[in-house]
Amino acid sequence: LRDWAPAYRRVVWRGALAKHGVNDGAFSTEIGRAFQAERRARMSPFSDAAPVLGRLVQEEYRLALVTNGAPLIQREKLEASGLAGFFDFVIASGDIGIGKPDARIFDRALEALKAAPGEAVMVGNRLERDVQGAKNAGIRSILIRRIGLSSGDGPSPEFEIASLEELQALLG
Repeated sequence: LRDWAPAYRRVVWRGALAKHGVNDGAFSTEIGRAFQAERRARMSPFSDAAPVLGRLVQEEYRLALVTNGAPLIQREKLEASGLAGFFDFVIASGDIGIGKPDARIFDRALEALKAAPGEAVMVGNRLERDVQGAKNAGIRSILIRRIGLSSGDGPSPEFEIASLEELQALLG
């Protein structure tokens, strides 16, 4: 991916610029780099994320992040958000070639945390990936439905919240 991504970005930017009459390979490379830098600079988590994750860690919850996508990009986003240090384990679908909602990616996270499905809860924002994946792995699910953000179509979660601040009350 590290070798493939820069060339892919150039092709995509070159194609997008060509649609607007700009045929400049050097500029497509430059704009691709600028986009990557801007993406890093603008990475900011929801305001409730760090305080809630911090409290969960203090209460000795073990946390895993299960995400679909390219590992390099997902870890870059996590680092840029400032939240990486809260997680005991991070797995991206690109790490193992399996993505949510496949139960096997959740199984890997459970193994890493040394937890059984009944001891875990999945907090996610997508019904068809997060909630369905949790169900597939025998894990309870909590859907975070932030105002203005769609969660898609899929199965019903055990619980639904609008903010991570509501999470601790559910976890007891």
